[in-house]
Amino acid sequence: MSPIKPKIITALLLLVGLFFCGYSSADPLLNIESAYVTALIPGQEVSAGYISISNSGDQDQVLQSFNSSAAQMVQLHEVAISSGIMSMDKVDELVLPAGGSINMQPGGLHLMIMGVDKEAFAGDSVDMQISFANGEVIDINMPVRKSY
Repeated sequence: MSPIKPKIITALLLLVGLFFCGYSSADPLLNIESAYVTALIPGQEVSAGYISISNSGDQDQVLQSFNSSAAQMVQLHEVAISSGIMSMDKVDELVLPAGGSINMQPGGLHLMIMGVDKEAFAGDSVDMQISFANGEVIDINMPVRKSY
């Protein structure tokens, strides 16, 4: 075998490995699963997003914001019921506890995605950036799912 062939094989193996890695985080102790956004209901410019994030580290992580090029604004909201009245309240920061997880779901903690780009939401996925208090930003793609 010529000396070039092992180098080509090594390069190809590295590229294949990078392709299957998924998202890359400076903090390998954070795991993101079950991320998706809801497809737009005709005539609406608002969507919701859901994500599960686990922290296998020994330090709390603080989620500060979410952003997407497919929307003017993304806010973290939580549904609450008080005296039989349901409200949806903005959450400014969310602590992801060490060894714990956060599971966003309909009727609870979720992303409120406003001023959406209708063309982007007509596609298969939208980009989302998750920013943490320590300065880390994680970029992910969230599949678009019909909810109606």
